[in-house]
Amino acid sequence: MPHCNALFRHALSPTRSKHPSGMSITALVVGASPCRLWGLDAHERLRRQLREVGVRAIATDPADLGDARQVLVVNAGFLFGLLTLRGVLAHPDALLVQPEDGRVAAASVARERLDAVVACVRDGAARPPALRVLTAL
Repeated sequence: MPHCNALFRHALSPTRSKHPSGMSITALVVGASPCRLWGLDAHERLRRQLREVGVRAIATDPADLGDARQVLVVNAGFLFGLLTLRGVLAHPDALLVQPEDGRVAAASVARERLDAVVACVRDGAARPPALRVLTAL
């Protein structure tokens, strides 16, 4: 059985899927996982979870983000709990970092930072400066 990355079950407070300023957030799902949970692949599982936390606009390619100004970038190689997704949504300009190895699992950022954050979340590039680091407890 393939190894799945860490499960961020909880750690951050619940919220709705809007930036504190009230602007809607669009999600960008990057990466992949061979793990299936209840028959769902990682992308379908994340789509369902994101809808559950109120995110309606979900893309898998940055070119499909339209005019989104705030983006939740989520790496499908990780398993997330709903509370964790809500928590990341509640912290704009933040990276969710797996404590064991320092990889970035998700981020909530302004569109202007998207390229650097996608490279960080999807490809493991260096963390962009001036973003708050969140870790699961």
